[in-house]
Amino acid sequence: MSKIAIKCASFVLPFFCFSAANAGPINFFTEDFESFAQGPTACFGTQTLSNGWLNDTGDNLDFVADSGRTPSGSTGPNGVDSNPGSSTGKYLYMETSCNSNGNIANLLSPIFDLSARNGTGVSFAYHMYGATIGSLHFDTSLNGGTSFTNDFEAAIVGNQGNQWLVKTIDLSQFDGEIAFRLRLRGISGASFTGDIALDDFQFFADSTVPAPATLALMGLGLAGLGWKRRRKA
Repeated sequence: MSKIAIKCASFVLPFFCFSAANAGPINFFTEDFESFAQGPTACFGTQTLSNGWLNDTGDNLDFVADSGRTPSGSTGPNGVDSNPGSSTGKYLYMETSCNSNGNIANLLSPIFDLSARNGTGVSFAYHMYGATIGSLHFDTSLNGGTSFTNDFEAAIVGNQGNQWLVKTIDLSQFDGEIAFRLRLRGISGASFTGDIALDDFQFFADSTVPAPATLALMGLGLAGLGWKRRRKA
């Protein structure tokens, strides 16, 4: 249910009021990776991303764009992305063939100014299917990515089944920050059946929109607006 906030101001009338309805969260940034170029799917492939997303240079693996199935069997998406849910739709994933147990892929979000945001959060789709899935961690930076605080949210660990799932994270503790960045840190398991895929990011915050104004005359009658009723002859 929408929340209603009542505000009053002294104008001509001492009780001039209007209401504002909380319209709930709205997305201020979305990413479905459909505009991204196809990335390399070979062992240790690297890709320069766009739209403010970055692959960290201080790790072992990259998140690369792909569609359909990943090259390895028994891991990765089952032929479609999360949004728009087609075999040609793009997603990002970390390829775990040829890797060593514990390799890391750091995906950095764009930098967001949350100074005017309230109730910030993020939701996204993830696919973690395979016998040797590692873990997906969530880190935050308040200085644009110069430094990070690890694991501010509990990690997702192990095989989650051959399906796209949705994760929503409350980021409201970072409302007011001017250089917020989210890092998704994938850690590989022991073998090639550990591909982790991501899609359909939605960063959102609360929004308040004005409702039609309401005049509270409080018994003052039309005379309070300077109007006069014409007397009958």
